[in-house]
Amino acid sequence: WLEKVGVPNKLEQEAPKWNTEDERAILDIAYHDKNGKDIFIDVSCVEGAEGGSRTPAAFAIQRREKAKHARYNGPDMYPFVLDCRGRWGREAINWANLVLKDSETIAKAEHI
Repeated sequence: WLEKVGVPNKLEQEAPKWNTEDERAILDIAYHDKNGKDIFIDVSCVEGAEGGSRTPAAFAIQRREKAKHARYNGPDMYPFVLDCRGRWGREAINWANLVLKDSETIAKAEHI
């Protein structure tokens, strides 16, 4: 999808700044935004019942987003968390909207 909207990207890229003594930080997607800033995406899927049968999917998604931020702290990492039934997390939606705005800006600039 990123390439379709004009954003070159790489898959399964190491982000050394988040490496620990015990674990290398390999994130699912890496690319440069319109300002040349490194952006990393870490994809994850949760079950709505994760943590107990009374837990709504939204809470499972929010918990996973928080866990991703705890592991990969910084504004340049977006957790792309989905419920197994297709519901997107708030941060996944925000990131997708950001990419669409950036690609529209780039497309307009190229037509000038």
